Amino acid sequence: ALGYWDPAIKYIIDQWWDHKTTGKPYDAPKDKVWFPMKDGSGDIAPFHDLDSLVPDAVKQKLNEIRQQIMDGTFTVPLDESVPVSD
Repeated sequence: ALGYWDPAIKYIIDQWWDHKTTGKPYDAPKDKVWFPMKDGSGDIAPFHDLDSLVPDAVKQKLNEIRQQIMDGTFTVPLDESVPVSD
């Protein structure tokens, strides 16, 4: 998976800009702010050297699900639970 900070940085800059241009005080949101993949926060990493090892059917299914995520017809549930390991 690839993670991009662009939506979070844009959100912070927009908050700052509102303050600078309108005097609106900074106000931390009461709810957590999340940016899903369809909003530019990440993507699926390329296969690079493993491309020839991944079956075409798997690549096709992955691309179908990616497209559904990007167009909003499939939503990946957000799991906020604390990770647990052995």
